Amino acid sequence: LAVTMLLTQKQILSDYIMDFMKQVCQLPEAPNSGRFGGYSVIGVEKSFSAKLCKTFELYGKTDCILSGNDEQGDVIIDYKTGKIPDLKDCYPDDQNLLNDFQISSYYKLLSEQPDAYDVQESLFYSLKKNSDGKFDKRYVVSETPGKAKVLSAENFKDKVVALLDAYLEDFAVTIESASFEPLSANKS
Repeated sequence: LAVTMLLTQKQILSDYIMDFMKQVCQLPEAPNSGRFGGYSVIGVEKSFSAKLCKTFELYGKTDCILSGNDEQGDVIIDYKTGKIPDLKDCYPDDQNLLNDFQISSYYKLLSEQPDAYDVQESLFYSLKKNSDGKFDKRYVVSETPGKAKVLSAENFKDKVVALLDAYLEDFAVTIESASFEPLSANKS
């Protein structure tokens, strides 16, 4: 039944995918346009792991990795079928808390690989059209000037990935010590 239903929707699905790919693959009209004509796909649903310490590994699977020329660097794209995370959740808040770990985890995983990834941009890309018939995107890392609140790759690594490293180290120590006491603020 599921196969029959999908087959009846084949043209609709095909048109939707082609519309999405046309937008993504157009040549950029401006910086941060979310268009990547001229880039090459170097990974789709690609798995990565990296040692956290002698006991644990961090594991993740990226939706898409693109490679540009030497000046453009690599791009991490995370597709979203639901709401795109707010930019503020991808960066440390006033209390130095990080609420969304996805892009920072992918960034860390790729930077820990023996192959040289040069991630210069990372973004969320919606698979749902907005009211204008376009696919929304949100840059989290960009080397292109003009996105005042978006961090450069260097600043992202220094501010966000460094905080993620501290979280991961704390997690590993907590697990290894089997000390699962709640934080003092959460005690009843």
